[in-house]
Amino acid sequence: YKELNAKRIQILEYITEPKARAYAHLFLVAERIGEIPMDLAEVSYHEFLQNYPEYPDFIEFITWFHDEIKSVSPGEPAIPFNLPDRDGNMFSMADFGGKFILLDFWAGWCQPCLEEFPFMRDIYQKYSREELEILGISTEVDRSIWLQDINRFKNPWPQLYGGKGFDQETFKGYKGGGIPFYILVDPDGKIARYNDMRPSFNFTIVLDSLLADYQTRNSGL
Repeated sequence: YKELNAKRIQILEYITEPKARAYAHLFLVAERIGEIPMDLAEVSYHEFLQNYPEYPDFIEFITWFHDEIKSVSPGEPAIPFNLPDRDGNMFSMADFGGKFILLDFWAGWCQPCLEEFPFMRDIYQKYSREELEILGISTEVDRSIWLQDINRFKNPWPQLYGGKGFDQETFKGYKGGGIPFYILVDPDGKIARYNDMRPSFNFTIVLDSLLADYQTRNSGL
């Protein structure tokens, strides 16, 4: 990332027209906000606000974008939900509190979602329900297709129906852009990781580290 960022900054040096330079810098800052931890990205964000006050449209956009991304950054409260299971029983985040929760936004037509299921089953067996719960939240529009899908895959974790495709409120609340889409919530109900892990790749490494840190903090050590 440092090498890529250095190249981007070099390009800015060749843009001499003030508004064009501000416009290019705007997108550089937006990319930083979307790509790196917020505490690091905010350095560039605040510099932009100070350096380009003469372009209020740019300031308005980057402020909006910053606030949108910050609202779902690690450490922020998880987005609340109230969603039904297959029997119509309603569940909220509070029903699964006190443990890490992996929110898996998926649909049966999403092949990358389905390819993660074998790894998720292994993970579900590895960790206790006191440590981790997985919640499947479907973005399938047609409820009958969702029911067919959960019968077909028989995943052992709770399945909740969001519906409405990508317009589903919880998915939109997390600024989801595509699936599979994963949010990890910590036992205190805060976002721990934002769509930067995959069950097939790095999830167990991430969770083991978070569990160790959480246990250390709560043991008084």
